[in-house]
Amino acid sequence: MDYANNLPETSWKRWLLSLGVITGGRLNEISQLSIGDVQTLESGITVIHINEVGEGKSIKNKRSERLVPLTDGAYGFDLAAFLRYVETCKTSGSDALAQIGYKTAGEWANQQAIPASLGDDYSKGLTFHSLRHSLASLMQAKGVSTTHAQAVMGHASGTITFDTYGSGVPVDVIADMLCGLLGGRLDGRRIHSVLTN
Repeated sequence: MDYANNLPETSWKRWLLSLGVITGGRLNEISQLSIGDVQTLESGITVIHINEVGEGKSIKNKRSERLVPLTDGAYGFDLAAFLRYVETCKTSGSDALAQIGYKTAGEWANQQAIPASLGDDYSKGLTFHSLRHSLASLMQAKGVSTTHAQAVMGHASGTITFDTYGSGVPVDVIADMLCGLLGGRLDGRRIHSVLTN
């Protein structure tokens, strides 16, 4: 994530890549975020609300709507700098966080940013969506429970028990899990690992 962290704080490109890495969000989900989708909960946890509320917004399916905690310090992610960016968008009168459209963002990420950030480790076929696969693979390798991983990724469980009757995993549990997984911090809160549950 060094590549993203070296982009200016005022550049949407920095936050597009950073959010892709630490949330596993789909390109369209991150590209359509509005300032209202960045929320700080009563617990102090800052999240992005992936949803389809608003003109032109869409999600893949009903389980794709979710709150994904932002992990300060994960791979160098600077939550304070991101919140300054959001505030700058707000004061400029823009509701959208993206400075470029979805298609342009994808072309930039896939053709320039990812090859440049990986250098010699780049192989053809790696795209923005690979960031999503990387987070999912990391969760699997570290033994994160399926329900916790699905809460982050916006996937259905495929069972009536969880998809019809379940209310989801609490955001603070997901925040703690991501913090332990990604090596970040949650505003001084005590971190407990749920990786082996």
